Amino acid sequence: MTRYLTVLLALAAAVTAADAQSVIQLLEANRRIESRLLDDELKRYEATRLREQEAHQALRAQSDRLDQAIRVTRPPMEELERLESEVGKARETAFAVSRELSDLRRALYGRMARLAELDNEIRRAQGRLLVPTSQLDGFWNIEFQPTGEVGLLELRVQGTLITGTYRLSGRRNGSVRGTLANNEVELERIDNMNGFDSVLEGSYNPATRQIRGGWTAVDVSGGRQGGGTWRARKLSPAEEENLQVEPVQ
Repeated sequence: MTRYLTVLLALAAAVTAADAQSVIQLLEANRRIESRLLDDELKRYEATRLREQEAHQALRAQSDRLDQAIRVTRPPMEELERLESEVGKARETAFAVSRELSDLRRALYGRMARLAELDNEIRRAQGRLLVPTSQLDGFWNIEFQPTGEVGLLELRVQGTLITGTYRLSGRRNGSVRGTLANNEVELERIDNMNGFDSVLEGSYNPATRQIRGGWTAVDVSGGRQGGGTWRARKLSPAEEENLQVEPVQ
């Protein structure tokens, strides 16, 4: 393995979720290079394999001629020596091509191993993009625009399912339910007075511990009308300790 690729894989193993996307792009770029190189080496291997077959066919043909001369025609010694020399040359050619093919196979095995390592590291980096549920569980400061509503949101995550409650300015409160997939959050907001009133979609950024996205109002018939943007910031453990709110059971 090249020193560059060794360093790259070591770097990929150490990155946080915040850096994972950049590392994935770098790993995928290197995988494309390695894949193209593998394609080129496979073409050389196929061409060399054909040369090996031809070289061994030539060796068999020369050996058959020498065998025929020894057993049947019994030519002068000069002819036998010439035929013996031709067999030797054919044997050396076949041996050289077989050794070249063996070297190519070893190079192919190394390239395949590098591709397998890159694939594994890409999967590991993609896994780091997935949000650990512990990062979403807890309290969030939430803000809606253009309404200017602010409040407190509490989330609980189990697998890909999200549940929670909210308390907004103006004494509005209710619950949320939704899903989490690849850092993408989708929530339905159910107001305690008005029922299902809006859909919230957003993306979670592990580096800033924020969710940002858009919301759409929903009327009583289920149709969507109007909307805006929203953002939520995860409270730190110290901020949660100072909250005067009973946690959701």
